[in-house]
Amino acid sequence: MKLRAAAIGLAAALAAASPAAAEPLFATFQRLCIATAAESQAALAAADAEGWMPLPKSLMDDLDDSEDFHLDDGRMKSDRDGLLFMLNGGGERRIGWDKLAIRMCAIGAMPGDAAHLRQAAADWAGVEPNARLSEDGDIAYVVEDTGAGHRSISDPDDAEAKRLIKAGKVKFMFLKADEEMVLVAYGVPTL
Repeated sequence: MKLRAAAIGLAAALAAASPAAAEPLFATFQRLCIATAAESQAALAAADAEGWMPLPKSLMDDLDDSEDFHLDDGRMKSDRDGLLFMLNGGGERRIGWDKLAIRMCAIGAMPGDAAHLRQAAADWAGVEPNARLSEDGDIAYVVEDTGAGHRSISDPDDAEAKRLIKAGKVKFMFLKADEEMVLVAYGVPTL
């Protein structure tokens, strides 16, 4: 995976970077991505206030190769035990006849605790992963934010889901986790 290769190269080059936080990764994700509603400028400002450093332009260029998702900016934090990184951007995806715009904020770590991240994500979602979007060990949640918790949305293309997307109540969370790297992304779709 190109993201993993770029992150490994970045980690090797970071000998004098600022120390990474010792808190669980999901707590960092909640603070920088969920609490900012994946708004790029708000997430970047929050990371900057915590001492995160900008990702080098060359790394951003290497990572920004997807036709579906464009990276706007990113931050990193590292210490001798590993690397944390944040990616912000957005993209579009067609659902049925409609084009869905998604702004995204992702937090990753190398190395990371995959089991802990999976459990923290499941606890936050409070619903089963979305079977249509989860594949090859990657986990996806599509939820309605009810104000009192989450309700699972199995088909983001049905009329009720589209109504909720237009009302700003649908959120996505994507999780990639293995022994070398973990990544969790928060997406806010709009129609």
